[in-house]
Amino acid sequence: MSSWEEDYASFCKRTDKHYKDRLMAILALGLCAEAGEVAGELNKAQRGKSFSAFSIAHELGDVLWFLTRMADECGYTLRDLAELNAGKLKRRATAQPRETDPEP
Repeated sequence: MSSWEEDYASFCKRTDKHYKDRLMAILALGLCAEAGEVAGELNKAQRGKSFSAFSIAHELGDVLWFLTRMADECGYTLRDLAELNAGKLKRRATAQPRETDPEP
């Protein structure tokens, strides 16, 4: 884990004021809520309001906090998640359809 990751994960843990007995549920719901805030910013732009990358960046920062906390509670770092996801995407991108797959 890089120093930045360690520092940020430690910071997130120190600033976490959630109830420990329901921590994972609270983190998962918070992650969804903050992702919804990102979508809300884009929704405003779709309705003719000005697009604000700065506002989206702030909401993505909240998403990052919840993501970092959940990953840490599961014993993973952000680098671990990125590597797991990259592996999954590479396997998906190189997978050939089987001849036994039904036609759509």
